Amino acid sequence: MKERRERAEKERLESQLRKDQPEFVKNFHFEFDEDLDGDPAVSVWAIVGDGEAESADFPEHLKATRSWISTALSQTEIEHWPYVQFRAESEVDWEKIRAHEVARVFLVALLMGEKWKRR
Repeated sequence: MKERRERAEKERLESQLRKDQPEFVKNFHFEFDEDLDGDPAVSVWAIVGDGEAESADFPEHLKATRSWISTALSQTEIEHWPYVQFRAESEVDWEKIRAHEVARVFLVALLMGEKWKRR
C-alpha cells in the first residue's frame, strides 16, 4: 500500500515538474526519503547548463528553481521538505547520485537506530 502511494506521488510530482520546468533546468532527478529527524523529504538534483553557474542570472535562477520545486510539491499536495542540489550537465554521474542516495538512506537508518537504542 505504501509503495503504491509513493509511486503515485512520484508520478504526480514528476508530471508537475516536467510541465512547469524552467528553461535553464536541463534535467532533474528526485528521490523521496526522510530527513535526519524522520520527517518526509525529497532530494532534488537540478541539472543546469555548464555555463549557468557563471551566468549573472544564476542567483535568480537558484531562487526560481527552489520556487518551482516548492510550487510543484504544493500543487500535488505532497508534504515533503525539499532538499535541492544543483549540478552542471558535465558533472552529472547518475551512478554517483544513486550511490549518494544509498549512502544517505543507510546513514539515516543508522542514526535512527542509534536514536531508538537510547530510549
